[in-house]
Amino acid sequence: MSVGLSPTGQEILPFTAYSDADVSLGNLNLLDYQQYYVNVYAQDLVGLNSSTVSSSFYYFGSLLGDSNNDWVIDFEDYAYFIANYPGVDIAPVTGSAPYFFPNFDGISDANDLAMFESMWNWSINENGRTVPNYALIGNPPYLRILNGQLIVRFPQNASTAQFYFEYDTEKYLIDYLSSNLNNNVVLTANDQEDGIIQVEAADFRPDRSTPLEMAFSFQNLTDTYEFMRVSYSSYNKSNQLVSEGYNLIQTAPSTYRLSQSYPNPFSEGGTTIEFDMPVTENITMVVLDVRGRVVRTLIDKEQRFGYQSVVWDAKNDDGDDVSSGVYFYQIRSSNFNAVGKLVFVK
Repeated sequence: MSVGLSPTGQEILPFTAYSDADVSLGNLNLLDYQQYYVNVYAQDLVGLNSSTVSSSFYYFGSLLGDSNNDWVIDFEDYAYFIANYPGVDIAPVTGSAPYFFPNFDGISDANDLAMFESMWNWSINENGRTVPNYALIGNPPYLRILNGQLIVRFPQNASTAQFYFEYDTEKYLIDYLSSNLNNNVVLTANDQEDGIIQVEAADFRPDRSTPLEMAFSFQNLTDTYEFMRVSYSSYNKSNQLVSEGYNLIQTAPSTYRLSQSYPNPFSEGGTTIEFDMPVTENITMVVLDVRGRVVRTLIDKEQRFGYQSVVWDAKNDDGDDVSSGVYFYQIRSSNFNAVGKLVFVK
């Protein structure tokens, strides 16, 4: 038996005699994407040789995008790819996943991003998901459920981020909405049937001024709350770990709350008033002047339970701008009554 670059070739393994029916060849000096030939002939007891039979194969010692050569394309590979982008050339190719043949063009562009995404999706379909099991390192992302959305904001220096959690599909409707990034650098593998959210996103712009942020639609189908475990990880543009770990997020409020409006004082653009509703009920929320007169009715209807907010745009019920001064905002229901104070400055 020999291994070479052509039928009857011996460049890799010279013709060697074997007596076993099954032969395992190892430690061969093979190159990725190269075609090789295994050449075999038999010899009988009197020393006569049969004709040589050759069979070809292509060698794939690594996968495109697999930075640590573990044959799994995961978040670690994604962080490495983004840290070295532009400068990574893995496209165009021919063939089919995962055995692609390179026809690289020497350019690092959207085609290479698309190629990595294709390999990432293949790896999840082939190998299944890698459920994160992170220790607590660094500062966690900002997590907030408000007005039917879950907002995830990573530390400012994070350029690559992963967010993962599982949920009960009979209790919640959750889906990825968007990020503050171009969608061609966002990888999603969400499963609404099994209740799995997995998003990996990257921002490689050198002049970015806002932290990487993700948004998810978040609908609680029950009238109760629980603490949902979420996992996260992020790297900076030098592929250094910024933070990783897990957190427990309360899916709905357990008590009433009326927050201080923000910004306060405010002069334009409106001020936001957040409030928590542990049950669904009729509420009213009004803005009052210093004499206790109703200036604006913000809410007067049944309000679903959850973390919510409303914006006052400094106008009265007639749509006219109000005068500068001190105002009060009041929320009232059959079970809750609270008042806050704010200042409007023209």
